[in-house]
Amino acid sequence: MEIEKLNLHPEHLLDLKKSGLSDETIAMMKVYSVRPADIPKALGWNPSGVDSVLAFPYLKTEGFVRYKTFPPLTNQEGHTVKYLQKKGSGVHLYILPSLNDVLQNPSMPLAVGEGEKKTAALIQAGIPAVGVGGIWNWIDGTSHEVIQEFDEIAWVERDVRLYFDSDIWHRPDLLKPVYALGKELENRGARLQVVVIEQSGQDKVGIDDFLVVKGRESLANLKAVPLTHKVFSQAASWWKRWSSKKSIMLDQKDRNLKTAIQAIRKTPSDILKSFEKKQAIASLVLSFLLDSGKLYITPEQQGYYFDNSSSSLLSLADDVFPRFLSDITGLNPTETEFKYLFEQVKTETKRRGNKTAVHYLARYNPKSHKLYISDFDCGMWVLDGKEIIHQPNGHDEILFVTSSLTIPYKYLPFDKRMKGGNVSDFLNPINCDPQALLTPGELKYQLYIWLLSIFFPELHPTKIIPAFIGPQGSTKTTTARRFGILIMGERFNVGHLEASDRGEQSFIATVCGKPFAAFDNADAPIKWLPDRLATFATGHEFELRELYTTNQLAIHKPTAHVVLTSRDPHFRRPDVAERLLIVKLTRPQGFIPESEVVTNLMKYRDNVWSDLLDTLNLSLNALRNVPESPRMNFRMADFASFGWRISKANGGEESAKRFNESLVKLEKEQAAYTTEEDPVTLCLAIWLKEEQNYNREIDTGTLYSELSKIAQKEGLLLPKTAAAFGKRIRQAKKAIEMTLDIRIFGAQTTHTSRWRFLREGESVTENFFENPLPAQPPLPGSLFDGEQEVQGGKKAKSAWLED
Repeated sequence: MEIEKLNLHPEHLLDLKKSGLSDETIAMMKVYSVRPADIPKALGWNPSGVDSVLAFPYLKTEGFVRYKTFPPLTNQEGHTVKYLQKKGSGVHLYILPSLNDVLQNPSMPLAVGEGEKKTAALIQAGIPAVGVGGIWNWIDGTSHEVIQEFDEIAWVERDVRLYFDSDIWHRPDLLKPVYALGKELENRGARLQVVVIEQSGQDKVGIDDFLVVKGRESLANLKAVPLTHKVFSQAASWWKRWSSKKSIMLDQKDRNLKTAIQAIRKTPSDILKSFEKKQAIASLVLSFLLDSGKLYITPEQQGYYFDNSSSSLLSLADDVFPRFLSDITGLNPTETEFKYLFEQVKTETKRRGNKTAVHYLARYNPKSHKLYISDFDCGMWVLDGKEIIHQPNGHDEILFVTSSLTIPYKYLPFDKRMKGGNVSDFLNPINCDPQALLTPGELKYQLYIWLLSIFFPELHPTKIIPAFIGPQGSTKTTTARRFGILIMGERFNVGHLEASDRGEQSFIATVCGKPFAAFDNADAPIKWLPDRLATFATGHEFELRELYTTNQLAIHKPTAHVVLTSRDPHFRRPDVAERLLIVKLTRPQGFIPESEVVTNLMKYRDNVWSDLLDTLNLSLNALRNVPESPRMNFRMADFASFGWRISKANGGEESAKRFNESLVKLEKEQAAYTTEEDPVTLCLAIWLKEEQNYNREIDTGTLYSELSKIAQKEGLLLPKTAAAFGKRIRQAKKAIEMTLDIRIFGAQTTHTSRWRFLREGESVTENFFENPLPAQPPLPGSLFDGEQEVQGGKKAKSAWLED
């Protein structure tokens, strides 16, 4: 056979030739080189640092392949790894076609080689041989049983020799599995010997190396020893204990899990030591878990277990999974066996868990225009714009986290729904302040758009935060809680903010572990809150040091949708204010007991959810029919684009225009919120009452000096330095302009900043600034879609805009 016909990478061919393999043997093995672009597909992952791989197909086991890497890898423990295989593909015997007539004929001697090339070298030398991929690759790591291919070979009264590398005679840890394999074959009736391959230097010698140097004629000179040889005495003592442990594990395999665990715990300590019992229990439970479900790991390295029988996705960081683990094992979480088991599950998840994304409330697929919404009961509602269909958790590979914090809801057909229980009825009781810039109708419509938007997280990488602001008794807390109860059920309660580091960690844990969160009475100055709100609103992840470590960071991805309540807010930083949906509330004329509010809401909860699902189904068509919005100058562009598209689809151009006008009002409300108690803005307002200060060029130092006199007179506190004062103007420029109805022009020179203040509508008549401060770039809009007939649904209302 010509070398060219082998079609192998030159480095791969050279490696095979180093083992002394002929072209005919290589062709019989059907080895092949994997193209670099196909390596991730072949292995199921993309190992970094690997230039190429040589594939060894196991011809008797369809689909199973082992791969040799070029160059070799180094694992986390610093060990060299030359061979890889696809995750979950198991352990198998390497059997070449020439062995087909030998396996069932015990009168023919048989060899067992270590590795594919060495097995092929033995066959090429005229010795029938089967191969194990590694020194332990004859036992299934999950079942602890000998792999099934051994049952297909006649062993009784067969002469069998084991050909393992020369280093086994210098390393007791390697001699143990060789002895165990020999005993397994002897127990099956074989007459067994282990061949001694000697080495003269530090480098180990395999049977292929031996044949290359000394030739097949020298095989007869190799020594072979039985398992009764004294060299195996230490391995024999180990094997007795090991086989007993293995028998115990196999005996427990078909037992009830709890019974099997108790049997392991009662095993005498001379057979199983304490740490071995923990290992055995962990191995048994892991096998059970993998037979009954799957372990998952998210990009943020958060672990989950999916239980097939209940379609539950349990977070390993939540208290639900430990309770589940305790229930199936009968172990108490305080016991050392349980703690060891739990750590092993977490380790297995991080090392071998299936990579996936998980969801808490909803998942939107923009390509298929399908919406998946958790029913909080190990299932989901699948919406496609026409139908609403119930499916189990895991459908379409969409996974929702199962939580004890949520209460399931039902989707009711129209004839089963009570009157007075739709989304509009849910929003109507909100006591919006009629004196606010936005009318009550406009505010409720924006809350309606926000409520729809939380089910489309993929369209909202940035999240607007509703902030219910009002005096004591304005039902702020009740309003926030009503949204939480609608989404999560009657056990929902608003949280409180603490200024301490513990309060910050609690905030992050809440927004990264629930579908919805509300924080009450955010009134006291909290140093960390503005930064955390900005991080949340911009869709960024939180980084925190892991517990009990000094420098290891854990990544936490926000999962909740957040609302705030406050009487006297201190989170007025401009970049935070621009991300708030400010809803000013007023005291109602009469108060309803909180218990009655909760009871009434739970009574109609299924109704409201049913109407909400219908509305979301219509929204899918809106997004499909109105594919994009115009470029909008509202900071929270995702929210603006979504609301514009929904409004356009349901009410045409006029409705979209009114929604835009309400956003302009919201911007003014945000500006007023930012500057409401701002000393710089208050002092500027007084300073601009002097006509000569308009259109006047003034540097930061002079402006700071003049405003400081006003501040002293009015009892206000400006920033401590002129530099900090100038920075404040730059940060709040837009809010100050909108509040005072002016235009601010500024420029940076080598030593200071210069300013001009003009009335809105006036223009600078001269080029005062050669280097004006750059204007903020317009924010991009989002993509989107109008209106179609929907079975079982109705058109979403936009009448609130008309109030």
